[in-house]
Amino acid sequence: RARHRPLRRLQAEGILTDRRPTGMAPCRTPNEAAHLLGHHLEQLTLEITTRCSLRCSYCAYTLGAEGWRAHGARDMDDEVIEHSVDYLVSHSGHSERRALGFYGGEPLLNGGGIRRALHSLLAKAPDTHVSITTNGTVPFDVIQEFNGDLRISLLVSIDGPALQHDKERRFSN
Repeated sequence: RARHRPLRRLQAEGILTDRRPTGMAPCRTPNEAAHLLGHHLEQLTLEITTRCSLRCSYCAYTLGAEGWRAHGARDMDDEVIEHSVDYLVSHSGHSERRALGFYGGEPLLNGGGIRRALHSLLAKAPDTHVSITTNGTVPFDVIQEFNGDLRISLLVSIDGPALQHDKERRFSN
């Protein structure tokens, strides 16, 4: 029970949640699918970088699993970032909510790219929810910069109890 206290504290603070999707409805025709994609896009996730600060033992990128890319050193181009934000905004007009997610590698290693996307969101769609999936090894400066202006969720990956977590996660350097 004592080992669950930190998780309970995070739940009480609203940092961890057990929200689940409330339902799914399949498209019945290709036209319905095209309409939904054209006007009801709710979420777009950007793999903003292939860089990562870790080489976790189980990671498909570390393992070089077939069909998966390897760890890299590429960041998403500024033009692609801007077009992605524009795409989300222009295709979510009939959605009840809009969300932009950042993934990687370790997305916070491309803080400049995230910063550009968030500036664009502030100008075009400040009601957009933002999520960043991180391994927690990189400073959160970019999040602190925008946290009063945008709704930002930080999703930190944890690999179990401390001993297991530390065993599986190895720094890249």
